[in-house]
Amino acid sequence: MKGKRVIMWGFLAIVMVIITGIFMFGRSESGPPTTKINSSHFKVKQEKIEFLKKYVTCFSEVIDTEYNIEFYNNSGGFVPGPSDWNITVALKVPLEKVNNWIKGFEEIEKKEMDLFWWDGLELDKTKWKFNTPPKFYKRNGNSTYIVTYEEEGVVLKKMLTY
Repeated sequence: MKGKRVIMWGFLAIVMVIITGIFMFGRSESGPPTTKINSSHFKVKQEKIEFLKKYVTCFSEVIDTEYNIEFYNNSGGFVPGPSDWNITVALKVPLEKVNNWIKGFEEIEKKEMDLFWWDGLELDKTKWKFNTPPKFYKRNGNSTYIVTYEEEGVVLKKMLTY
């Protein structure tokens, strides 16, 4: 009798380990993977743009870009949760497509935004020129900001959850 009890408890222990493993490790992440990367990591412009598209919805062709992406995918594990991110991006887009990037945004005053967010980007001063006055935008309901230099076709975008 004692031997059967030991076998039964051993069997139950193995089943519990398997079930726990399925719940803790069996869930796959959805969405892009966790990353912390700077666009200077990429030497080929098209690779840099393709990587960006995994984390940022592009509303037009992207001619060039520089960015810092911090993205934490929290969808896996025992208790999945929403992802967190801090993404700073500079984009060169066709002049006639700049307005595609501000749909759903409200124009705001410069004082409502921190322009230092883009200081960490490695913008080549010969390629990234800002000659016209910028316009400032914020999406209501979240922390997404845009600065446009319409005549240069430049869109600066900041998205953060923390």
